[in-house]
Order: sequence, then C-alpha cells, then structure tokens
Amino acid sequence: MTDKRTWTVAVDFDMTLTAGSPNPYKTGGEEPNWEMIERVRALKEKGQHDIIIWTARPWSHASHVAGLLTMWEVPFNGLKMQKGGAHVYVDDKAVNSFSETLDDDIDALLT
Repeated sequence: MTDKRTWTVAVDFDMTLTAGSPNPYKTGGEEPNWEMIERVRALKEKGQHDIIIWTARPWSHASHVAGLLTMWEVPFNGLKMQKGGAHVYVDDKAVNSFSETLDDDIDALLT
C-alpha cells in the first residue's frame, strides 16, 4: 500500500474560484471560474487533500460564500475569512492561479 500524504491546500475565493467581477467583495452576481473549480475538484480527488477556502471577505459573507461553493459543487473542508487585503501576496508556498503551468506548480509543491 502506498503511503499518501495529505496536504492542506488554501484556495482563494475572489478572482480565483470566481470569474472577473467589477467589485469582487460585494455579495451577489459572482460567476464561477469553472476551470479553477475543476482543478480544485481534481486536486481533492487525486490526493484526498484538505481544501480550505481562504478569502479576504469579512465573516459576515461566510454563509454567502459557503452557499456558492456548495451550489458550484466545490469540495472544501473549511472556510477562513478576513485574510487581509493586499495588492500583492509574497509567500513561499504560493502558486499563481493565472500561471500557464498551474497544475505542474501544484504537483511540485505537493510531492
């Protein structure tokens, strides 16, 4: 039997799981980014990883975000709110959701 490692993967909500929006932090009118949602589904199925949706939105939006995730059938194990807003995040474990090599970048971090 192969020893599979389970990782916790944090996935942003706005502009990652959602498609472009004129005001990404306003509730209502969010459109799903089906390509990214499919990647999250595949990640969950492939490795049984824990998926945490992490957003800069306030806790008052939590039920709205959870409802959209459920409606769009996004697998997630937890929801974290208020990560803090920034124009740029610098992180040693970051993967850019717009990268053309996104799947390879994720695989490299999770192996």
